[in-house]
Amino acid sequence: MAANNNLKLATRICFVVAFLSTIRFYFSYFQTQYQLVSPLIPKAVIDQLTDPFLEIALISSVLILASAFTLFKKKFVLSFIISATILVFHFQFMVFREFGAY
Repeated sequence: MAANNNLKLATRICFVVAFLSTIRFYFSYFQTQYQLVSPLIPKAVIDQLTDPFLEIALISSVLILASAFTLFKKKFVLSFIISATILVFHFQFMVFREFGAY
């Protein structure tokens, strides 16, 4: 019984962290779009800088919905796997972006 409660807690924590991480990508997209508005910077350059954030956020949103659905159906292992996949996906994006792969 305690193992099941630990799994529920771990799943909920992982889901919340993945959700907040997805919100952070949306925030990064809109913040960068807002701050780079200038007559000296072409719209194409701004889009090129911000599009990866929007793409990651949209993909993550679909996965968050899937994770929420499985969490609602009490399939904690599947929900944990989906949420953890989102976090790994976000981590990989940030590491590769830092080293210039994107």
